[in-house]
Amino acid sequence: MNIKESEVLIVQRREASWIVAAVLVLVVAAFVIGFVVGQRAAARDFMRRASAERALVDVQKSPITPNSIPPLAV
Repeated sequence: MNIKESEVLIVQRREASWIVAAVLVLVVAAFVIGFVVGQRAAARDFMRRASAERALVDVQKSPITPNSIPPLAV
């Protein structure tokens, strides 16, 4: 099996190290972006739940009940 010179890919060490460094930068960037997006989603979910719970507590502690509201005069 003869391999022609045009079919051989030769990568120098310096080029290989640049390629590896670029791949590592992309992997780290993808991890950081995913981490930040996940943290924002978790914070948003926490705030939504805390607001809903606070509203529920406010309603439960409210001195106004449906029976204490006078009917509207018509």
